Amino acid sequence: SKQDLKGLFNLMDLESSGQLSYHQFLESFYKAQVQDPKIYLMVMQLRMQKIETQVSKNYEACMRNFAGIMSEAMVAMGHQPLSPEALLKKCGVERPAFGTRP
Repeated sequence: SKQDLKGLFNLMDLESSGQLSYHQFLESFYKAQVQDPKIYLMVMQLRMQKIETQVSKNYEACMRNFAGIMSEAMVAMGHQPLSPEALLKKCGVERPAFGTRP
């Protein structure tokens, strides 16, 4: 599909320049053709772990930010502040289980 082609182009465009040289195009297909499937799988697993780590860090930062804002609001309304963990639990926010595999 057109969307798949755009995704493939973005993966091949290593510099994110919006352009793909003939050499880059051929090199990408050559690597895909001759690459050992076990090595490819290992590389993909490492990339996924890196993404999971980045998402987890961003999630934690967002939740700390949310808890800080909510604590300030509670104090401004005259309520007793809660710890970030207690506040998130009271709001029903649970930490997702990143990195778990079925």
